Amino acid sequence: MTANSKKYAWVPRFLRGTTIAALGAVTLSGATILVLWDADFYAVREKFEHLKLAFFGEWQPRNWCPPGRDTANCEQVSEFVAALEDAENFNFFRSLPIEGTDLAVITGVAFTSALDVVAEAPSHLWCYINDGSGAVSRRITLAQMRAGSLPQFTDFEGLSGSEAQALPMNADRLAAFARSHCQFTEFHSSSQ
Repeated sequence: MTANSKKYAWVPRFLRGTTIAALGAVTLSGATILVLWDADFYAVREKFEHLKLAFFGEWQPRNWCPPGRDTANCEQVSEFVAALEDAENFNFFRSLPIEGTDLAVITGVAFTSALDVVAEAPSHLWCYINDGSGAVSRRITLAQMRAGSLPQFTDFEGLSGSEAQALPMNADRLAAFARSHCQFTEFHSSSQ
C-alpha cells in the first residue's frame, strides 16, 4: 500500500456512512409524511385534553366536545341532550348493602335537566334505608345534601324512646352507617 492510498482510506467509509444517513433521513421523512397525512389531529387534541384534565381539572362536557368535533361520544351527548331537552327531574340511585344485615343504604341523586346530567351537576342528593319488605315498608332518611353544601345527617340521638325503639338498629350504629355508606362523593366528586 502506498502512502497516498493510506491517506485516503477514510473516504469510502465516509461515503458509505453519508449514504446510509441520507437513506435513513429520507425513510424517516417519508414515514413522518405518511403518518401526518393520515393523522387525526382531533384525536391527538382529545388525548391532550384528557391528560390535561386528568392532572389539572375537572371533567366538563365542553372540553370533550369542542365546536367542530364530531365523534361518537359527542354525537351521543348531543343526541341525549336533544332527546331529553324538555324532560325534567332525573333521579338515579345506587345501593350499598350493610354487611351482616338484610339492609342496604340507598343513595339517590336528582338532576333538574339533561344538561345537568351531562355536566354532572346534581341539585339534590339523599340517602336512606328501607325497613321492612313487601307492601309495608318505611323509608328512614339518613342524610340529605343540596348541591354545593355539606351533607346534613339525621340526628337519631334526638328521637324519643318509642321512635328510637322502632329503628331497625340502635341510633349510634345507624348514624355510623349513614356516614360510611351514603355515597355522595361517588355521584358528585365536588360534593365533599
